Amino acid sequence: MKKRKKRIRKKSKIKRKIQSSRKKNKRKTVDQLKKEKKLRKRIIKAEQEKLVQLEEARRFRKQRENEEQQERKRLEHIYKVRMEKVEQEKLVRLEDERRLKEQEEQTNKPEEEKKE
Repeated sequence: MKKRKKRIRKKSKIKRKIQSSRKKNKRKTVDQLKKEKKLRKRIIKAEQEKLVQLEEARRFRKQRENEEQQERKRLEHIYKVRMEKVEQEKLVRLEDERRLKEQEEQTNKPEEEKKE
C-alpha cells in the first residue's frame, strides 16, 4: 500500500511537473507571440518612416531639379543677351571702320588728284 501511494505521489508529481512545464511553455509562447507582435509593429512603423523619408527625398530632389532648370534658363538668357550685345558692338565697330576707310579714301582721292 505504501508503495502504491508512493507511485501515485510520483505520478501526480510528474503530472504536476508536466502541467507546470506546459504552462511555462504556454507562457513562453504567449510571451514570444507578444514579442513578435511588438516586433512586427516596430517593423511596420520603420517601413512607414522609410516611405515617408523616401517621399520627402523625392520631393526635395524634384524641387532642386526645378531650381536648377530655372537657374539654367536664367543663365542662358544672360548669355544670349551678352552675345547679342557683343555682336552688336562688333557690327558697330565694323561699320565705323568701314566709314573711316571711306572717309580716308575720299580724302586721299582729292590729294592724289592734286598731285597729278
